[in-house]
Parts: sequence; structure tokens; C-alpha cells
Amino acid sequence: MDSDSSPNSDQPNRTPVENSNNEENSPGIRSSISENRFQRFFCIRTRRAHIRSTHQFNFQGENDIALMSAKTHGFLGNTVYVGNPNGVHVKTGEYQYVIVISKQKSLFTLHQGSETGEVLSNITISTDYGEYIGPRKIGISTPSATWNSEIPKRKPNGHWQLNFHGQFTITSCKNAIILDEHSSPVIIIRKIEKNTLELNVFHETPNQVLFALGISSFLYPN
Repeated sequence: MDSDSSPNSDQPNRTPVENSNNEENSPGIRSSISENRFQRFFCIRTRRAHIRSTHQFNFQGENDIALMSAKTHGFLGNTVYVGNPNGVHVKTGEYQYVIVISKQKSLFTLHQGSETGEVLSNITISTDYGEYIGPRKIGISTPSATWNSEIPKRKPNGHWQLNFHGQFTITSCKNAIILDEHSSPVIIIRKIEKNTLELNVFHETPNQVLFALGISSFLYPN
């Protein structure tokens, strides 16, 4: 069951994040978060038919341009194989990257080529704030940069909010704003459909790292 649909979810381990500009939160408003230009990408999940089915994902650019695809492998789904948009075939080795999931599905490590290949990025996700469980905290590290997510603000009604400046955003625990060391937006993740995340990218970032971020946002269990 997906707890994203309501901020009053009956699943306590998931904390949805709202758009604080809800009066502008409509499909017709797609204004820029800032004056900075950004690229739009989309991570799309294909839901499993049953628990033993694989997760499948597609990564697209604007105008529905297919860029990459991915799927989990094995019953536990702790490995994700990433390849070209025509499909991934694990048995024949038709993939270019592997995401290894560890630490109770809180660490997502992107490797080049195989499970032991060069590490391209580490993505950590946590909801542990010590005395309570809160909204997701995301950390991204690559050989050239380290970024962290903005902590949403908690309102008197107990709801957590981020300001997406009028961008259409469905209330979801997956919504996030990734910041650089100067607290400027690097990547903004917004849930825009039941199985679609839009990534607004302000800083040049490899597609495989962006795709891994979208996949980890879907697969993190809390």
C-alpha cells in the first residue's frame, strides 16, 4: 500500500511532504523554482503484479525521450540493473550499471559495470531524527561532490512542507530538494503522478546518477 496519497497516513514510518504553495499547486502552473534554468527528467516505475515480480523503471527526458531503463533482480530485490532504454537483460549481461542496496535498504551504491565495479555514487536515505521519525533525509556523494536534502518545515497542524514555488506536486514522502554546499538547489524531486517522479536538475549530473536517485526514492521503504 502506498502511503503517499495523504499526509494523515496510517503507516507511521512514512512521512509525506506537502507543497507549501498549495494555492498555486495545480497542473496548469509549471513556473520555474528560480530564475536559474534547469533540465527536466522523469523516473517512471512499473508496479509489480505480485511480490515475486521485478520492479521496472524507465528514465526519460523532456518530450518523452527514452534515456535508460532498469529492473530489480531476485526475490529480495537488493540489486538493480541499469542499461539502455531498449531493456535490461541480466542473464546475457545487457546492462551498464548496477545499484547495490544495503543497510536495510537505506544505502544505494551505483557501480560501473558490475556489483564490484567502480563506485559512481552513494545515496543514503533516512527518516531517523533521534527522538522521532520524520521526513526523509537524502545524502548524495559522488567523486566530485557531496549534496544533502533540505529538511522540510513542520507546520502547527503537524504536516511537513517544502516550498516548490507553484510547481505541481502531489503530497508524498518522496518529494525532496537537494542542496549544494551553498544551500542552492541542485536537484528537485517532485511526485507528479502515482508512479512518476519529476527531477528538475540545476547542476550538470550524469544521467545514471539521476536515475539511481529516482530509483532509490521509489525503493526506500519508509
